[in-house]
Amino acid sequence: MNSGNLVCRCCGGSFSLSDAQRNFLTEHDCAAPPLYCSSCFADRLRQIWEVPGEKRVAVCSVCGIQTRLCFVPCQDRPVYCQKCFRKQV
Repeated sequence: MNSGNLVCRCCGGSFSLSDAQRNFLTEHDCAAPPLYCSSCFADRLRQIWEVPGEKRVAVCSVCGIQTRLCFVPCQDRPVYCQKCFRKQV
């Protein structure tokens, strides 16, 4: 696993893993590098666990109508309403 010069999927910043993080990932047979820097990872966890079951409002990337989500959407991925999601599958 490449542990240096990783790029955070959320903020685009560069980060690297500490020795402890590398050892943890190795011990748990995780070959995939982390997607988020420590700060963005903590922010996303706070958003996800803020209010269990809370629905977030987003705009469908295909048809433009508002839809409710039970997860925190990534900024770099499209969001679909139920109707458009079924067309994607």
